[in-house]
Amino acid sequence: MSLVLASAVAATKGEPNSMGFASVKSAIVILVDGLGLQNLEAFKGHAPFLTKLGASNPRSIRSECPSTTVLGLVSLASGLRAGEHGLIGYNVLKAGNDKVTNLLSGWEQTQENPESWKSYKTLSEIHQITVVSPAIYERSGFTKLTMPNATFIGADSIEARLGIAAKLAETRGTVSYVYIPELDQAGHRFGCNSDAWITQLEALDSAMSRTDFPNGCGVVLTSDHGMVDVDENNHVFLDTLDALSESPFVTGGDTRCAYLYLQEFSDIPALIDSLRSELGSRTIVCTWDDLVTSGWQVKPNDGRLLPDIVLIAVSPIAFYDRRTAKASSLRMVGHHGALTDQETRIPLLTKGF
Repeated sequence: MSLVLASAVAATKGEPNSMGFASVKSAIVILVDGLGLQNLEAFKGHAPFLTKLGASNPRSIRSECPSTTVLGLVSLASGLRAGEHGLIGYNVLKAGNDKVTNLLSGWEQTQENPESWKSYKTLSEIHQITVVSPAIYERSGFTKLTMPNATFIGADSIEARLGIAAKLAETRGTVSYVYIPELDQAGHRFGCNSDAWITQLEALDSAMSRTDFPNGCGVVLTSDHGMVDVDENNHVFLDTLDALSESPFVTGGDTRCAYLYLQEFSDIPALIDSLRSELGSRTIVCTWDDLVTSGWQVKPNDGRLLPDIVLIAVSPIAFYDRRTAKASSLRMVGHHGALTDQETRIPLLTKGF
């Protein structure tokens, strides 16, 4: 998914691009947070416009790994894989720290400068891009991280955001990025099979069907990840695992792709074996190098601190460290981060490209 926005920008200039988008007068990239291809297909009857759009040009792509918003949106905004830009998870440990940093929404609490995490240029620093997003995100640290030089227009309804982008697209050479977080928010709180999630899907489909995209405009709708529902009885509490009882650690990552940062020297291969024995077939236990070898990731090239061990959910489970987990997180129903098709296969719906 890292190639989508960069390819849309190139298409407005008549340049060859990695996604094979045709030359267009203007471009709109719509990012629907949490809309996996399987999530969409499961409720296609509630999204006739999107279903028809997909049927006319059936394509899908893979999310980043882990399948989570930080990696997906930073990759989209930079055109780089997560290993290349170095922002590898929702919660990550910085060298010399003993607490993880939340890269998505923790900036206001830590008062860290997002620029201190950047070793790359975003597309908004190279090309003129307009972000059309809920107004609450205008001054967020994550917006400064992903779209620092973009023009920001706030609009709180999906239909209003799409309408603004369509109006902007009447001008040649414009590129708009529309962010739609409503499905992800409903999915986390109520589940991706809930009435609340379906209601947001219907609102998206209705808004798309009513938006008058101008002639010559290329529109692409994609996502950053899909989502799976996890029953609270299937929570795995890392702070209680026997394998980790004598290995002090800090937990980062996501609920379905946990990062273990060991605080003391440990025999990592032996610890991996112990975790595999205790967690069984419901979990992949590996290292970042294993993800690189398997093709899911690339090695960071800027010396970032990597987790010592990575836990990736295979079955419908969620990882928590109750020493640091927020109560609201423990109540989440919808989760993502792992490598299942439901979490990593995302739609690529195009019109005009």
